[in-house]
Amino acid sequence: MNSSLHSSLIAIDPEKDRQVLEGLTAELVQTRDRLVALYQVSQASRGCWQVEQVLERTVETIERLVSAQAVLLSIQPEDQDSLTYQTPQDFLAQEILEQVLFCPQGKDLLAAGHFGAVRSVASLHVLVLPLEVRGTAEATLGLVFEKEQQLKSPEIKLARAIADYAGAQIENVLLFQASLELTRLETEMDLAHQVQRRLLPQRVPLTPGLQIWGASRPAHRVGGDFYDFVTDAEHPVLNFLVGDISGKGLSAALVMAMTRTILRSEICDAQGENPQVVLQRANSALYEDFLEQNMFATVFVGSYHPHSRLLEFANAGHSPVVYLPVDGVARLLEPDGTPLGILRQTLSVKQSLSLQSGDIFMVGTDGITEAENEAGERYGIDRMLDTVYQMKHLPAQSLGPRLVEDVKLFRGRRAAADDLTLLVLKAVST
Repeated sequence: MNSSLHSSLIAIDPEKDRQVLEGLTAELVQTRDRLVALYQVSQASRGCWQVEQVLERTVETIERLVSAQAVLLSIQPEDQDSLTYQTPQDFLAQEILEQVLFCPQGKDLLAAGHFGAVRSVASLHVLVLPLEVRGTAEATLGLVFEKEQQLKSPEIKLARAIADYAGAQIENVLLFQASLELTRLETEMDLAHQVQRRLLPQRVPLTPGLQIWGASRPAHRVGGDFYDFVTDAEHPVLNFLVGDISGKGLSAALVMAMTRTILRSEICDAQGENPQVVLQRANSALYEDFLEQNMFATVFVGSYHPHSRLLEFANAGHSPVVYLPVDGVARLLEPDGTPLGILRQTLSVKQSLSLQSGDIFMVGTDGITEAENEAGERYGIDRMLDTVYQMKHLPAQSLGPRLVEDVKLFRGRRAAADDLTLLVLKAVST
């Protein structure tokens, strides 16, 4: 017989080949089992968009897939109480369950990226596996076995695959819920924005001898600035007010609505006779609420009498207020009282001006003077006074928008950091 053929025949080892084939078959079976298991886990939570439902169905499915005495699953969502499920129900007491899944040593082990941790409870072993949810180990899967039961490598690999997939399923649900919550908040903010816009004057009142323009631009969707007019057919007086609530966003908007309502009520009761009394009464009504919320409001209240052309006003810590007489220069009128909510008694007193044709009176908020450009420079009082003086020939309906646009151009690409409100009054011949 040919020697080379003889050596080839000798090299054939049926037993070894059988072992190789059995090993390959076992690996294929394991792979198939993992794929089937993952499919069943995915189907278990299909159509579920609540974390509680996903957890409950996941533990029930995992119990059918692995030869464990019980399955434990717990997650700690942000700013919420932990959610924990086990099957069979009440297999472990709650305090024991928490010790098993969240004991400090185990959390350190899981956080360090280890495959898992085995812990003992009475006659049981618990294989604890971290679930990656949003990059944290705050979700945990526990598989409970009898102590004498030997965990084989295929079972452990299957458990790990299930844990990874279950973590992904839970994360998807959490992301979906976060998306829903964001959409709900966006809808609520849009509604709040629309409500706040309706609270602002939709048109300016026709007042003999006076041009009027006003606008309010919140830095965000809603803000704490406001302006308003209050008129009464029986008393030919234009009452107006401008205010700025401390803080920003929704909390400032809520306080703004409350403050505006009380000020309007006090103006109606005073019938435009004394802005000082309006501020005193409003401060008394609002003081406790402002104190509780740690907030305050700067407020300017004015009353213009068309027949005498007299403007009476009181200022509770509000700025900027600008007066530009027709034959003079623009100057800042400083407030003489503290904002509402600071002291129990406001220190503001009534002041007055006689407006001649061509005089300009403006009340704004610090969203104008404190606006910053990309270099960190502020628009400032001096620039505002100079800009108003240069545009004094314009009617109020042009001067106001031009000043707001100048502030916007000054900011450039830098976003507004504060709400901006401006009310412009210009005396004209009747």
